Amino acid sequence: MTHPNSRNSLNSPNSPKKSGFSLVELLVVVTIIAILSVVAYTAVSGQTGKARDAKRKEAISQIQSALEIYFIENNNTYPTELDDENTNNPETDLVPKYMPKMPKDPVTNNKYSYVVSGKTYQIAATLEEDGTPKAYVVGNSTTDLINGIGTPSCGKVIDNGSCLPYAL
Repeated sequence: MTHPNSRNSLNSPNSPKKSGFSLVELLVVVTIIAILSVVAYTAVSGQTGKARDAKRKEAISQIQSALEIYFIENNNTYPTELDDENTNNPETDLVPKYMPKMPKDPVTNNKYSYVVSGKTYQIAATLEEDGTPKAYVVGNSTTDLINGIGTPSCGKVIDNGSCLPYAL
């Protein structure tokens, strides 16, 4: 028999309180974290390809600048290759006189495609835009010198730009 003034030890104000979280509370928190992780991943996942594409475009821009300086300093001719690692001739190579090192594709680590024909040239890379490979070709030629990487378009600005030969 219990005394009418006695209290249940669980409901007593002097009894120790339960510490910790219930299983339902933990599941709710884990679910929220999982949803936020998925949202963050999808928002960031496309940015890595865009960053690599920006790096490719910047590398090609650097190569173009070096080619134009080479052209001016070498009797209006372009080098036959961007970097002939076999010759190491500072007079005919862009590296190291015109640029410190030859940039390479950030994924494949290959050199960028380069074709020269007389006083015209094209440099090409494959971009990852929208998850499908797209050709990115720049130079000073109105014809397609580079084949095999898609349908190249030409121009210093590729976004619907036109490729006009330099006035020589």
